[in-house]
Amino acid sequence: MKWTEVIQDCCQAVELNPRYIKALFRRAKALEKQDNKKECLEDVTAVCILEAFQNQQSMLLADKVLKQLGKEKAKDKYKNREPMMPSPQFIKSYFSSFTDDIISQPLQKGEKKDEDKDKEGEAAEVTESSGYLKAKQYMEEENYDKIISECTKEIESGGRYTAEALLLRATFFLLIGNATAAQPDLDRLRANALIKRGSMYMQQQQPMLSTQDFNMAAEIDTRNPDVYHHRGQLKILLDQVDEAVGDFDECILLRPDSALAQAQKCFAL
Repeated sequence: MKWTEVIQDCCQAVELNPRYIKALFRRAKALEKQDNKKECLEDVTAVCILEAFQNQQSMLLADKVLKQLGKEKAKDKYKNREPMMPSPQFIKSYFSSFTDDIISQPLQKGEKKDEDKDKEGEAAEVTESSGYLKAKQYMEEENYDKIISECTKEIESGGRYTAEALLLRATFFLLIGNATAAQPDLDRLRANALIKRGSMYMQQQQPMLSTQDFNMAAEIDTRNPDVYHHRGQLKILLDQVDEAVGDFDECILLRPDSALAQAQKCFAL
């Protein structure tokens, strides 16, 4: 059916009689087929009013189109909204839904800011220099606005809590509605875990499982030099020299200062 022609015919009928219910409803159905939800809703709403909301068919169409429009508007608004920290109560409720989450655990002895330096050695120094531990302290104080920046300091400095900081930062990116920023952090964590598991399988002489993990890690984080370094080692063990050299070359390209990759490439050759 040519919906444009149907709409034109109905328009002519409505011009002659603006209260012509059948023409209004038929035009609404044609507009729905053309995905013109706004004008469809206008017509079917007019029909519902003229019928005194007594016709279930008209009301069902109005409800259907209104829901579709609402979803589209909400999706656009969510996509374009400014990232905003939710309420402290929402954040606490969110973390309480996880029972085995390392980042929501309280600070341990030796990690707190007020730890006795004389008794605990370098504990206070570590805390002072650790963006992640500061972020954890802010979590306990419900000072959530400072957490992302402190995690970023930990990550950029390559601190001992980099993995935890990536997870905590990604979690707060998700909480403020910035999934685009959260995904790279989560991908880095996932890739790192796969590389370590692949190395474990390599030690256990399970090359197929090891290869699967390394390949998955490479797909997730294509610019992670560790993937190519460890996969290159596996290729040497499997006598796949050309592929090993290719992986070492990729590692060196991404991390030119990797002396170990340089040495292993020479060994492979």
